[in-house]
Amino acid sequence: MSLLVDQYFIRSMICSLIDSLGQGTIAVELLEQVPNLDAILVPVSGGGLISGIALYAKKINPNLRIYACVPEGKMLE
Repeated sequence: MSLLVDQYFIRSMICSLIDSLGQGTIAVELLEQVPNLDAILVPVSGGGLISGIALYAKKINPNLRIYACVPEGKMLE
């Protein structure tokens, strides 16, 4: 039983990493189009999109600011 739990845990971590890397391609495109970009505003809900963007963007430019944006009236859980 614990082996199945471990396998599931490992699989879910790998899928999360792949998802974050895929979402990081948004930062790739932004930085290619605007190389001297100093900030990125990212809509948040679950956090996957902002984590992928921040992982890539901060690796390329550590001084780049990443801002989490929530629409007015949106209730995050």
